[in-house]
Amino acid sequence: MVKKLLSKLFGSKKKKVLVFDEDAEQRKLMDIHMDNLGYEAVPAESQEEVEKLLSKSPSIDMLLFSISKKKRDAVTFAKDLRKRNNLRRIPLLFANQDFAPTELERLTESIPNSRALSKPFSVTQLRDSMRDMLNPKDATPESTGK
Repeated sequence: MVKKLLSKLFGSKKKKVLVFDEDAEQRKLMDIHMDNLGYEAVPAESQEEVEKLLSKSPSIDMLLFSISKKKRDAVTFAKDLRKRNNLRRIPLLFANQDFAPTELERLTESIPNSRALSKPFSVTQLRDSMRDMLNPKDATPESTGK
């Protein structure tokens, strides 16, 4: 509450993360994580809502998409978004539920500027992945796996 009051008084420089997850509880959990990590979550429950939010808010700094094998259309949707010039630069983090590591590797290789985390993941893993993607010059060898 104090953070929100201070940001209203002094302006917010938080990076905005569009969180796409069809599960309301997961969106709420990610909203809490984003706030605790110093980001502003912009929740979306459908592809249509993602489209609407991206057209209204060009200041989105990162996309976080929840994906599973049952909902492969989210992957296709992400690839289609990447074809737009104004969205190519935005980092895309997949929160994965059930893809094998080799499938994830192929997926992220096929979509520029993307990475995946397997659920369940820790807040530390989320923080490190987001930091590395949003500030690649600050990435540590440990967090990039190099």
